[in-house]
Amino acid sequence: MPEFVPPFLSCSVLMFGGKSLNEKDDSGNITHDSFLGDIGDGSKIKVGIVGSGAVGSYYGARLWECSDTYDVKFHMRGDHYSASTSSGLQVQSVDGDIFIPPLSLQAYESNHDIGEVDWVVIALKSTGLDAVPSLIAPMLKKDGSTRVLAIMNGFVDDDLVSSLRTGKSSVDYLPCAAVYGGMALICSNRIAPGKIDHSYAGGLTCGVAASVSSPKLDDVTHDLRAVENLWKPTKIKFTPASCLVRGRWEKMCWNLPFNGVSVSMGGITVDKIVTDPGLRRLADLIMDETIAVANADLNSRGMDSDMITYLGQDEKNRMWNLSDSMGPYKPSTMLDLLAGKPMEVNYMFRKAVDRANQLNIPVPHLETIVNQIEAKMRFRNLF
Repeated sequence: MPEFVPPFLSCSVLMFGGKSLNEKDDSGNITHDSFLGDIGDGSKIKVGIVGSGAVGSYYGARLWECSDTYDVKFHMRGDHYSASTSSGLQVQSVDGDIFIPPLSLQAYESNHDIGEVDWVVIALKSTGLDAVPSLIAPMLKKDGSTRVLAIMNGFVDDDLVSSLRTGKSSVDYLPCAAVYGGMALICSNRIAPGKIDHSYAGGLTCGVAASVSSPKLDDVTHDLRAVENLWKPTKIKFTPASCLVRGRWEKMCWNLPFNGVSVSMGGITVDKIVTDPGLRRLADLIMDETIAVANADLNSRGMDSDMITYLGQDEKNRMWNLSDSMGPYKPSTMLDLLAGKPMEVNYMFRKAVDRANQLNIPVPHLETIVNQIEAKMRFRNLF
């Protein structure tokens, strides 16, 4: 009996014929028809940032820089909200600092005060996934035209789409035009309330998790064009992912070895992993295991190597090049461990191991560190 493949994470391979996703007029300008997300009446595109921490504040601030195009509103809480609204939001960045003065910063403690928007950008930890439907509901336009981008770690897309469809009779129902998964390769930390330090990288890859216009995800060109154009005016290096599953696995080639080894070792920085011979070897083995599961997963979904580029040495080289130049970066899960906060174990670690077991792909090194991480979580009650 063929193995069940979750429908929301099926892949759509798109052939663009070497052309950009953007449609331009004779003068080379992007047309309104192709700039999906432009509301068409000359108004600014409204963007709501949900989860305005180290990642959400950074990407939200990059959109805010393009103030002629975007009207950006941040959902903030606690001391981060207090400091930002009183002294402004400061982003120290290798790609250029950003300061949003208090009078220019639209920050709200209540999600209900943000109002309806054209785009919702979610940058929460995956531990907060259950709260997403209620958080974004007041921001979704009643005509269903809002687009939702979840820049989150791990395999969250299936459960996110399912939660947005809860209680609806139609399996294809969505309260929005499309749901996207975003993979951010970025070193960004909140170093103090109201202060973000972006120290390295910052590229963003996005793929389509669900779409009203293409329920089977067999042609998501329209949706990919929309999200590409959202980031086009900004400084963000954007890459569209025709297959979201592949994009998630590629990000896992960093998360599993580096977040994993960091936490299993009790909380160490990336530079210690890449410079210690034994830990470097362990990270490399975990990366190999991740690639093996990823390719088996793609194959199980009917995506052979003639249809899509499998993960391999190029991805490994990229992750090592990034990590070797990263310095003493503190991965997000390490920070959660040291702060005694719930860690992103299920979506970032456990689901990868479970998928490997379903596909009968041996991952002894990955499974060992995940067991260690789960034990730390139980012993310290980090739920």
